[in-house]
Amino acid sequence: MSLELRAGPDTLVDGTEKAELSTTRLGSDVAIKQEEEGQGNASEGAERYLTGKELVLTFSGLLLALLVSSLDLTIVGTALPTIVSDFDALGQVTWVPTAYLLTTVAFTLPTGQLLSLYPTKYIYILSIVIFELGSLLCAVSTSMNFLIIGRAVAGIGNTAINVCVVWAIAQIARLETRPALFGCIGVIYALSSVLGPLVGGAFTARVTWRWCFYMNLPIGVVTLFISYFMPHKQAPATPNSPATMSTRRKLLEVDWIGFLISLGTVVAFLFPLQFGGNTYPWNSANVIVPLVISVVGLALFLWWQGRMGNRALLPWHVIRRPLVASSFVAFCNFYGLMVGIYYIPLWYQSQGRNAIQSGIDILPLLLSCVGASIVVGAFANATGRYWPVMVICPLFYSIGSGLLYTLNIGSPEGKLIGYQIIAGIGIGSTLQMPEISTQAELAHEEELIPQATGMCSFIEGLGGVVGLAIAGAVFLNQLTSNLHQYAPELPSSVAVSVQQSITYIFTLPASEQGAVVQAYVRTLDQVFLVGVPIGAISSLVSLTCVHNHNLKTRTPTPPPEKEGGRSDTAEL
Repeated sequence: MSLELRAGPDTLVDGTEKAELSTTRLGSDVAIKQEEEGQGNASEGAERYLTGKELVLTFSGLLLALLVSSLDLTIVGTALPTIVSDFDALGQVTWVPTAYLLTTVAFTLPTGQLLSLYPTKYIYILSIVIFELGSLLCAVSTSMNFLIIGRAVAGIGNTAINVCVVWAIAQIARLETRPALFGCIGVIYALSSVLGPLVGGAFTARVTWRWCFYMNLPIGVVTLFISYFMPHKQAPATPNSPATMSTRRKLLEVDWIGFLISLGTVVAFLFPLQFGGNTYPWNSANVIVPLVISVVGLALFLWWQGRMGNRALLPWHVIRRPLVASSFVAFCNFYGLMVGIYYIPLWYQSQGRNAIQSGIDILPLLLSCVGASIVVGAFANATGRYWPVMVICPLFYSIGSGLLYTLNIGSPEGKLIGYQIIAGIGIGSTLQMPEISTQAELAHEEELIPQATGMCSFIEGLGGVVGLAIAGAVFLNQLTSNLHQYAPELPSSVAVSVQQSITYIFTLPASEQGAVVQAYVRTLDQVFLVGVPIGAISSLVSLTCVHNHNLKTRTPTPPPEKEGGRSDTAEL
């Protein structure tokens, strides 16, 4: 029997045909509705980004904060030999940058979680205050230990500033325009790398190294003033931060146990790298036990993160292959940058160059970082591609590191400059690519960017810590060995003094200086050699694990709305 429905007063329509007609109309209505919703989402996504003068003002304030924090990182490099000589503590030379990077690493993940709970602007201002406090402590320090504590406090502020800036860019700018902004950040980093050694050398030679830290105070005041006028937007909506959650409850939501586990793990891992083969033999309990503790701590940290679920410091859904791979590339980048900034000046100063001269001598490395960052930023902005840069450019760092290993006393100046340029291209070209890759990967899950950025910055900072620790261990171990090889007749008391203060070399008789300088140079060459596999591994990881998204076609999805229809866009 055929089902019939009356279509009009005089017309009967077959029920099947009527059902098909209704389905067609329904599908058409749904398509139209979805198209309208898509247009609405796109419009909403466009409206939540800043443009014009508001974008310029906000981004300029962010750049100023990055300038002062990154300048603080590089200004110490050329001043460090004088600082450790003033305190007679060359054996603690690695702890000055390591303390800074240790707290930078340790507080990165909590910062990422705090940004998913609190407005970005509040965390940002607090980070500037902490950074300025650390700078003040360093400026008035009366001992090496006092200085190291000040650097540790400044490192806390530094990491929060960096994570806040990266997250803020995701909130204020469209995905396809972010490479240009990250290119500007790369220029700031490179500019601070150029100015830092020069200013640090000038202060050290003409006034006092303490002004390397005093100068941060007025710049920080200006940065705070600008940040006060930054625009406000709604804080993120996540399972951990409903709109009704109190400030105190949000603070309790932070995974402080996970933070303590991660801190203990990093410290336990760093201890044997710092003292192994130098203060303690590699096969001693003082080295083996901390290494075992770090492995157990890592396993415990991962288990705890799985147990905490969405409340974890680093939720499992953030730990995915492309994001971890991008973070590892950042690890390799920071390894190369830190070793170059701190050990190339030492190479020059071991041959009699003063702080200002060594700051000038390192310009080829730093200027090539600037140029490479500008070029690849323009390339990514024009083509929407970042993956080829991450695959090809790290190999330049491997080549440059291998060439630096061949340097010796009397090497032509052209080689010194050329080798630094090659290594600098490898470092500078990939300096901002991990952040771009992370934001492209999470274009449809932007609410995860704060914690993904925290993970990236955590692993990046760990690269600096591990790099300096490895370089420090190689330097101290090989210097002892090379002094025995090149200056076997040097009295043991003099050898100890040479290891404690680089300026002591030039108080020795001329007949002894040459052998000691040769020992220093060969030791630093071996420090540079470690960079060869670092660049190659970075390239391989990018090739096999990082996704090749096109920034121009990968449109971000607006974050979910809060209760009451308010958008999930963080406050600046």
